[in-house]
Amino acid sequence: MKPNTLFRWFVNKLTFIAVVIVLSSSWWCATLKYENQYFQVKDSLLRAAMEANNSEDLANLSLSKMNYSIIDENGAIVSDKKFGTMANVLVSGNFSSALKGESTIEESSDESGDSLEYWGLIKYKNEPHVIVVRSQIPQSRFSIFLVYLLIISAITFIVLLFAGSLISSPLRDAITYLNSDIKDLRSEKYEKKQTLIDTVEFAELYSSYNKLSKYLQFELNSLRSDLNQWEVFFSTMPRGLIAIDDQRIIQNCNANSLQLLDIKDKKVSKVTGQSIMAVFRNADMNRVTSNFLESDKFLKEYEFELVANNIIETIKVVCVQLELPGEETTNGAIVIIENITALRRLENMRKDFVSNVSHELKTPISIIAGFIETIKECKDDPESTFRFIDIMEKNAARLSTIIDDLLNLSKLEQNEAMIRRDFENRNISDTVNMAIDVCSHEAKNKNIKLNVELEDSKYYGTDTMLANHRLLEQALRNLIENAIRYSPEGTEVSVVSRKIKNTIEVSVIDSGPGIPIEHQDKIFGRFYRVDKSRDRQTGGSGLGLAIVKHIARIHNGHVKLESDVGKGSKFTLVLPYITSLLETKH
Repeated sequence: MKPNTLFRWFVNKLTFIAVVIVLSSSWWCATLKYENQYFQVKDSLLRAAMEANNSEDLANLSLSKMNYSIIDENGAIVSDKKFGTMANVLVSGNFSSALKGESTIEESSDESGDSLEYWGLIKYKNEPHVIVVRSQIPQSRFSIFLVYLLIISAITFIVLLFAGSLISSPLRDAITYLNSDIKDLRSEKYEKKQTLIDTVEFAELYSSYNKLSKYLQFELNSLRSDLNQWEVFFSTMPRGLIAIDDQRIIQNCNANSLQLLDIKDKKVSKVTGQSIMAVFRNADMNRVTSNFLESDKFLKEYEFELVANNIIETIKVVCVQLELPGEETTNGAIVIIENITALRRLENMRKDFVSNVSHELKTPISIIAGFIETIKECKDDPESTFRFIDIMEKNAARLSTIIDDLLNLSKLEQNEAMIRRDFENRNISDTVNMAIDVCSHEAKNKNIKLNVELEDSKYYGTDTMLANHRLLEQALRNLIENAIRYSPEGTEVSVVSRKIKNTIEVSVIDSGPGIPIEHQDKIFGRFYRVDKSRDRQTGGSGLGLAIVKHIARIHNGHVKLESDVGKGSKFTLVLPYITSLLETKH
């Protein structure tokens, strides 16, 4: 039985008992009152009959105030008052009994109400006569009952009202305070409460209230902790997350989803409750979500392209089925958004790299293999054989250079953290001079003069710079070797080093043919050549500038190019000037 049903049952039973008590009390009082009237009327009838016995003047008796009849032995009425005609008196049992001296009293009811009749024997004018006296009972039993019912009901109502007021007043106060305590729970105030009414029932109620308060506080704190963790997870994920229902209405999303789909004018709080089409206005996104919700797949992947800031981005969308609770469980979806532009570009770069490596390696190998076949056919021509061997030797050296540079570039890309551990404090001038010494032989062969300029000698004397000087030497050597290769004989190559604020700039300036503007952004790519036929003649691997760029990045620096066609080029290695590892963390 439910609590409200139990309460109603109790109230109904109590009401029924109260009604029974009021009715029975009213009826009992009415019965007492009626019986009292009955005996009073009966006594008055008997007194009136006794007064009429042997009386000559009936007018002076109390009998004159009642309805009566005096009947002789033959049944004839000799005297009466407002009694009416009494037919067949002789056959009446009461008449016969009265003649024998046996008096009877009868109760009767008619339209006028209840009344009593007395039949008895008296002497009237010295002759025996039967007297019949009737008197009306003042109030009927039912009318008395109604009067008492109203009186007792009024008294009961007043008593109950007074008792209810005595009981309900503290109850109302207690309920008011209880409502206030419940509001405190809603306001997340979990202090321990005390009852205002010192009863067992209210003590148990507030004991349960305090237990509930403590439980709610614990559960709410747990939920908030979990919610905070999920919000942190949801908001810090590098991917975009959107939860939608079966009507493609956004239930929740993170800021990354808006950024990835180039939505900059809206906040997360503003898009919740809107359709995914209205927020993103992207036909591909609308198509993807519609297609998934109409399918019966649990998980599905999609890709499409998006133009953001005039750049074509590749977007990957993963849709996962999601059950949304409610009045009826419906199927929604979690939409995971990821920008895979860099991944696709990297894949394309790898494909191009493999293709370029294959091509670069294939050329010297093909030359070597071709001349081996030629040597076999010209055994009797020593002069040609030695010339072919020289060509094979140059291509073998070029092949070795390409392989060495590939290995160096791979090490630089994969072991940046380990390379930084090998940083040491050394004078930057020593590193510059060592790179020039290595390249001096090649410069001498082409009759090229190497010039060195250290603009601020203070930083090239006793002061040291923290770096991987072995790699810096390699980067400078690559730049100097390129300058020598592409400069005409009899010209100069200058190496200029200077300190500008907190950076060291080392520039290599040549007098070569220069690099056209359309090639300058691409020149640091792997195997990229401005003039491929000339590059192969110089014996370069096509990886030297890519290695320089990577070494600069390891030192948190960069390399820049200034070049005019026909006037030469200036490559500058820009490096932060630091003296301790603490400075590298800023």
